Amino acid sequence: MKIKQAFWAHSLLLVLALTACSATEQNTYEPPVRATKFYKVQGANDRFDMSFPAVMKAQQTSALAFTASGFVQDISVIRGQDVRKGQVLARLDNRDFQSNLASARAQFEESETEYQRAKNLLSQNAIAKMTVDQRKAARDVAKATLDRMQKALGDTTIKAPFSGQISAIHVEKFENIQAFQPILTLQNNDSIVATVDIPASVLLHMKQLEPENIRVALEDLPGAGFPAEFLEASSVPNEGSQSYEARFKFTASDNFLVLPGMTGSVQATFIAAEGNRFSAGVEVPISAVHKENGSTFVWLVNTTNLTVSKRHITIEDGVSDKVRVLSGLSIGDTIAAAGVSYMYDGMTVRELQD
Repeated sequence: MKIKQAFWAHSLLLVLALTACSATEQNTYEPPVRATKFYKVQGANDRFDMSFPAVMKAQQTSALAFTASGFVQDISVIRGQDVRKGQVLARLDNRDFQSNLASARAQFEESETEYQRAKNLLSQNAIAKMTVDQRKAARDVAKATLDRMQKALGDTTIKAPFSGQISAIHVEKFENIQAFQPILTLQNNDSIVATVDIPASVLLHMKQLEPENIRVALEDLPGAGFPAEFLEASSVPNEGSQSYEARFKFTASDNFLVLPGMTGSVQATFIAAEGNRFSAGVEVPISAVHKENGSTFVWLVNTTNLTVSKRHITIEDGVSDKVRVLSGLSIGDTIAAAGVSYMYDGMTVRELQD
């Protein structure tokens, strides 16, 4: 009996010891500490950079078409061919147009003869003036018809409105086409512009921003840039987005061949006038900003206990290595600037040294 009592007493002590050990292990668990860069929030400068993705396009582009339906008799150019102004590019079968013109010419000549005969008779008081007026009106109608038939025959030929290069051919020879259906696309590759989509919120304030330096950079020429100037901006937004196409004119070096379709960016340094909303707010690295479920926020660092908490912010539109924060942060705040997508409220951090 005493042996059994001693056994159970020993077992109870062992269980209590293990439980105490487990509790000690749980009490001593420490959450992971994430290393991150600390950034002390600074006031925004009135001088800042913007960069927008760009696509190169020909400044002068024209889709060419016939103004009448018909049968494509000839396309005398190929894609990529250089053409000169006035050169014949395509023709419709014009036999019906020639027949119509001949008929209209005969009708005009007949009406002209009748009118001249009536004028002679009027000078002899042998015909009423009303009859002369009627024959003159008929002559004028015939002349208008003749002019229309002459123009219709001329419209069966497409000529280059300017010198350039054929960038696309949309139909085949011997194909039946409809009036105003695109036949060819002609573009002038001697004058290339960079086109970008600028958010409405940025374009709205363009008049209050003075560009100090605008350059076009090409994706395939890293480190190279060409001076550029603002040319024009569309007044109609792009479908599906509140952005507007803007065009920048530039001249590339003679050492490089810049063609439509090449990609790059338009980069500019702007100076904001005092009181402009671009000159307000603070700036933070783009690496510090995180977006999730439609909200934008940063992780604010408590420099006393080195924990982070989520801080919702409002930022300005634009593409750069710095983001302009309009609300949610103050100068002097410390935020995490790396690894922000892996953080959570109350997480302990330490400063990552460079």
